[in-house]
Amino acid sequence: MVQSTLQVKRVDHVFDIHTHTWSYEDTKVDADSQILRGGKKSDGSDVWQSFCFVIVRKIPPQGTLPGMEPTVAITVKSPHLRTLCKNVIGDIPSLSWTVDPLKLPTELLITFFSRFVVYRNELHKKPNRSSEEGHELSAVQVLIDYLQQDHQITISQIENLLAHGEITNTAPGFNALTLNCIGLELIDLRDQDTDPESLSQGSQIGKVHRSVQLAAFQGVVKINTLPTYPISYHPDEVGLKEALLARAQKWISLRGVHHVHYRGTAVSNNGNKTYIKYESVPSSPPLSSPYIAYPEEIRIQPPRQFGGDTLRVRTGSQQAELSKDDIILASPVLFGFSLSDKLWLEFNVEKVHPIEWSDEPFTNLVLPGNRRDLLRSLAEAHNSDLDFDDFVQGKGQGLVINLFGPPGVGKTLSAEATSEHLRRPLYMIGGGDLGVKADAVDNTLKRVFRVAAGWRAIVLIDEADVFLEQRSLNELARNAMVAVFLRHLEYYRAFLQKADVVALTAGELDDLVIREVNGRQIKNATRTAMSLAKSRGEKLAYSHLEETLDAMEEFASDFAGMSE
Repeated sequence: MVQSTLQVKRVDHVFDIHTHTWSYEDTKVDADSQILRGGKKSDGSDVWQSFCFVIVRKIPPQGTLPGMEPTVAITVKSPHLRTLCKNVIGDIPSLSWTVDPLKLPTELLITFFSRFVVYRNELHKKPNRSSEEGHELSAVQVLIDYLQQDHQITISQIENLLAHGEITNTAPGFNALTLNCIGLELIDLRDQDTDPESLSQGSQIGKVHRSVQLAAFQGVVKINTLPTYPISYHPDEVGLKEALLARAQKWISLRGVHHVHYRGTAVSNNGNKTYIKYESVPSSPPLSSPYIAYPEEIRIQPPRQFGGDTLRVRTGSQQAELSKDDIILASPVLFGFSLSDKLWLEFNVEKVHPIEWSDEPFTNLVLPGNRRDLLRSLAEAHNSDLDFDDFVQGKGQGLVINLFGPPGVGKTLSAEATSEHLRRPLYMIGGGDLGVKADAVDNTLKRVFRVAAGWRAIVLIDEADVFLEQRSLNELARNAMVAVFLRHLEYYRAFLQKADVVALTAGELDDLVIREVNGRQIKNATRTAMSLAKSRGEKLAYSHLEETLDAMEEFASDFAGMSE
């Protein structure tokens, strides 16, 4: 193996229009050029092996677009130069340190010029250098000499503009700040090749790449006045990083489905802005988003700037380790559903806060007799996933409460108070939102109950009178809507389990026999009685059935009186 020296060779990479091939020739000075094919002799040996690096100037072919200038890169031949370049530049996309030959563009070397100088100075001051470090010191000095000799004017101009904050010589892998309509965002300047489809990653946590273009401007501007600029130019870089890290950790904690409070401006997918005040927003990816399969575990190598500290983040059944430098890049945007606007929107994570629940509305709720206790018992028992059997699988597990009365008596307040008491979201829809045709009602209720089941929400259907009117043989369309409506209520959220057994005396059975109730009412009464017993911590007894049946009879009487 030929040992590389500290010599540098200059060649031109030229295109032969006659043979339509590229070849290398010595950069012309005085002597005639010696044409080489890829730096190889006819026997395949490398004629450049003895050099530290080769300066390759690529000459545009004749007939190309006017104004095209030659490009310059170096081909690294010295293993010591390869090692020190890797140490200084680090890992960046589209650059492999194992490829041979290793070609580095001059622009990249100029970008890291100051770091090469620092690397040289540190090696020079090191008292006990190893033999390898000695070779690296010699190689980096040769590289610095070349850059200063050929590109000193460019380097001086860059240093002068950097000193005045009027240019940035930022390398790939640096973090930059950008301001969008949601908030301040930190981005990773690594790769310019962006696939728009890759920006939607479902529930996966990982990096995506995108391009940020700056509009052209005349004259000179300060770097930190641009829409996007390196974070190192921010006047409070340390404080800003701490704030961004706290926000990113909050963003990660909100993965999945959450019921939260939001007040501020949200943005829809079409760019429209919606102001939300005191709103409960369960955050979750939109139902319309495509499902994207992702690996069970994502591991991202921690960069060096934050000392390698890592946090663990759930991804499916596995955990992904993300460094602080990875986490700080988290988006300021949360996707969620506004229950009041019934829209999927983009929310600012900094304006998301936990809901402060209150039992005061339910405590102050005024209902006739013991109806408030009955309502609480039913709701609490259903909230604790009370099991109940039915003869038909998938039927009868939802808790349906009919709140009736004239306007202003507290129907909506009862639902809101129950929502507060159970710490569950309240999803309000109007009867008119369901549609006027059976198929529309069917599709809307499917969507509403699917969303509500995912969020364990209480659904309040306001103005549902049309679905509770007696069916008529002459109104087939309305009959179909009512049938669809009742079917969805009856089959919503069902599981088959065994119910409790209650012992009744002969007298109690006789009392139950004389009550005018049908099979569905018997089932509902039994379920309600079980809920009462469970909420009170008692064993199911006749008294619970009696209280429930009395309430049902009172409801039937009052409801019939309102209809007359």
